[in-house]
Amino acid sequence: MDSKYENLLSELRSYGSVCVALSGGADSCLLIYAAREALGDKACAVTVRADMVAPGEIAEAERLCESLGAAHYVIDFSPYGIKEFRENAPDRCYHCKTGIFTAIRAKAKSLGFTAAADGTNFDDLSADRPGLRAIAELGIKSPLAACGVTKSEVRKWSEEFGLPTFDAPSNSCFATRIPTGEEITPEKIHTVYIIEKYLREKLKIRSCRARLAGDTARLEVPREEFTKILSDENLVKFIKERGFAHVCLDLEGR
Repeated sequence: MDSKYENLLSELRSYGSVCVALSGGADSCLLIYAAREALGDKACAVTVRADMVAPGEIAEAERLCESLGAAHYVIDFSPYGIKEFRENAPDRCYHCKTGIFTAIRAKAKSLGFTAAADGTNFDDLSADRPGLRAIAELGIKSPLAACGVTKSEVRKWSEEFGLPTFDAPSNSCFATRIPTGEEITPEKIHTVYIIEKYLREKLKIRSCRARLAGDTARLEVPREEFTKILSDENLVKFIKERGFAHVCLDLEGR
């Protein structure tokens, strides 16, 4: 076994018990797997259900917890009561993450777990992520980052352990698809979800973004998927029916 993975297990055991914030992505799925290995029933998972999170990620989290025999709790969260979120301020993510992880920490406490943890990996620390400040201020543990676990190691270990998320594309919440300073509304968030759902389910494009800017929708997909976008006769009509005058394909790809 990789010594770094052993360090991760030791880190998790040091918590005594832990409630993992499980998004359904590769990082948090590996974390709940490791937490169960380290702590058994003293590890559980909590998933937040919110407009800006794809329902498919929650379903993935549920399936994984069932396969691991891990207790899994889903809590509802609405960010629209947060002024900075609605106004899409530059520090929107900080305020939103504060709300989300305050709720997760409270759930962990109510269940009798001594720690709450998230799936931040070591590579994330080099990115400009205001949400990381909120996590640190609330005392949320980030064991992957603490043990120096990189994204490539997350994927390698996940494949070795047979986790279905080993090759899951990196994702972010739907609010990131709306330019800073442009108001975020439930309608805009739903529009992003509907367009990306079309790309994933109709065109089988796993990694995609639908970015909204006024009357324009800009699609970001890997360059090797451009043919699927350009050959679909219904896509532009589908998007324009959502109120857009222009549909663009980002030639830089993803």
